[in-house]
Amino acid sequence: MGARDDALRRLETESFDLLVVGAGIHGASAAWTAARLGLKTALIDAGDFGAATSANSLKVIHGGLRYLQHGNFKRMRESILARRRFLQLAPALLRPQAFAIPTRGWGVRSRMALRAALWVNDLVSFDRNYGVNKTHQLPCGRILSRREAAELWPLLPAASYDGAALWYDALAHDIERLTLAFALSASWRGAAVANYVRAVRILESGGAVSGVLARDEIADAEFAIGARAVLNAAGPWWKTWCGRRGREHPLVGAWNLVVRKRWFGSIGVGLESRQEHLDPDALIQRGRRNLFFVPWREGTMVGTVYEPYSGDPADYRPSPGSIEAFIREINAVLPGAGLEAADITLLHIGVQPASTAGGSPEPDKHSEIQADALRGLFHIKGVKYTTGLSVGETAARRIARMLGVGNSAIQEDALIGAEPLAGDLRAQTRRAVEHEFAVRLSDVVIRRTGLGTFSRPPDSEIECMATEMARILDWSAVRLKQELELLEQDFRWFRP
Repeated sequence: MGARDDALRRLETESFDLLVVGAGIHGASAAWTAARLGLKTALIDAGDFGAATSANSLKVIHGGLRYLQHGNFKRMRESILARRRFLQLAPALLRPQAFAIPTRGWGVRSRMALRAALWVNDLVSFDRNYGVNKTHQLPCGRILSRREAAELWPLLPAASYDGAALWYDALAHDIERLTLAFALSASWRGAAVANYVRAVRILESGGAVSGVLARDEIADAEFAIGARAVLNAAGPWWKTWCGRRGREHPLVGAWNLVVRKRWFGSIGVGLESRQEHLDPDALIQRGRRNLFFVPWREGTMVGTVYEPYSGDPADYRPSPGSIEAFIREINAVLPGAGLEAADITLLHIGVQPASTAGGSPEPDKHSEIQADALRGLFHIKGVKYTTGLSVGETAARRIARMLGVGNSAIQEDALIGAEPLAGDLRAQTRRAVEHEFAVRLSDVVIRRTGLGTFSRPPDSEIECMATEMARILDWSAVRLKQELELLEQDFRWFRP
């Protein structure tokens, strides 16, 4: 019996202290924490672990430097501590990443202003490297001369900058496995963990939650999961199974381009977009949003574009016109970039809660944990990967206190599966299927091996993984053909 089969048996026959619905970073970290606290825990997701919004970002685990313009040192500290936790827990999946933005003139982007900002950032993050392996420690920021800056971005007109501000954050070069590691670690701690199990509706009794009605999407069978408390961490999908419970939040579609070109070597670069931008929370207005170019595998991620969205999160996709407009903006911001649609290998597409202030498409930077009127039901509104771990932990601790079970102090564990798969493709595929809950071809190609996170892998690699999965899972020729077709649909969906 495989790990998923065993989890399904437990979900159908046992009752839990806490059921977490949604295995993005918020839900997976909440389940991991709850299991370590001693709660009998279950974790389900309608798709694969971390396959939706959590996987589709610029993958930067950042320390909140941008919050200086808000004067919000509390949020800075939350981000700094969260970044440090990730570097401690999963060094094999993250690396220090240098970023730079041009300096110019005498305003908020001047050398003097940004020198002060970097100094304050280093002061606030004085403990950023405590307990972090020396190979992953983050240096202090610094101001570069015009000559040093010119070496970073030879395509920028020399008159557009007089230097650069350089700082360091962390980049999750395999964010799919990073999220997966929390789910695997929750399972190792005793949680019943299953992907492709959709929550259909809440079950209640006597004014309190009693679990959810769920559907196994692989077997197309419904069953009830009993739980004293339910944490809704389904992100933009919360309404599809939770009805209108919880606070209403507008949604925003967010997307980045993944392109073959590499303009800035190994440095991440932020350049001013051409769009005017007013941040209602900022004490100091930058005037325009930064457009970030992040080195990614053999190319670059560029983003992020936000736009209001009100439909089914599963159907969101930027229009061809929006993609073309973004390509034009990139070429305008970076003269000589020569970006064309043919250079795009993938789109990173996600949906998340938006700001309620003035209908702004910029995501609200505040995460929330909300108790429902139905006793035992809780909701997470999560908007930022970096603090997803701490928000999930806080939710689990709060629920443990409400239930009156578990330990208040827990020992920090190493994460299970927080390293790339080793061996040849067949060995990696076996590991993914037998120990990491992979049940569909896309699970292995995209989220376990990471081969499909930059572009479509060669046919030979896909065929190797597919035939190995078919052998292990005893797929028929018809099922194998279906899995190959579904994989192609995934790649078409995330292409312009």
